[in-house]
Amino acid sequence: MGLKLRIIILVTVGLAAFGGAMMFTLSRQSQEPDTDDGDMTAETPSDPTDLLAGVARQAAEQVQPTEAELHHLVNELREKRRELDRRRRELDERERHLAIAEDLLDKQAEELEDLRLRLVAPLTKLRETTRELQERRELITKQEQANLRSIADKYERMDERAGAEILVSMVENDQKSDAASILYYLSERSAARMLGAIDDRQLAARLVDRMKRIEEEG
Repeated sequence: MGLKLRIIILVTVGLAAFGGAMMFTLSRQSQEPDTDDGDMTAETPSDPTDLLAGVARQAAEQVQPTEAELHHLVNELREKRRELDRRRRELDERERHLAIAEDLLDKQAEELEDLRLRLVAPLTKLRETTRELQERRELITKQEQANLRSIADKYERMDERAGAEILVSMVENDQKSDAASILYYLSERSAARMLGAIDDRQLAARLVDRMKRIEEEG
């Protein structure tokens, strides 16, 4: 029988004995008739406390733990203490790691904020430069379109054979894009006449394909 079980039995037996003694005493007192003062010397029932103490002593003698049981109990307590110490060390280590990670995150957040502040001015300048370049590109494109329309107006009044020769010469001089743009800004009738006057049909087909790309690009 384990030491803990014996202790529980001891307490239970003691409480039961105490309750029984109390009930017995109350029962005797209710049954006994009143007596004179001379009868006060008669034998009185035993004190319930004395009964409880006697029962407790007997139970204690029966549940007295052996040396092996005490040794086992001490070992259990030591093992539980070691387990509690181990868990405490694990919690301390975890808290230390969390503190390190939190410090690292705070440091990285500060570095990112510093970097953001340092990049504000360059990014603003870059956006302004990009906007200016876009405006210049649009302006140049408009100027080029105006020049091409002006040239196309001149080609409108030109003989289709002479115009075709000029366009072929431009293609041969790596100006195919300009030649196609001129054709694009011509009227459909004039462009068809000049394309028809080009003897090299493959070159004419390439110019037509380029004109389609200009139209798609807007």
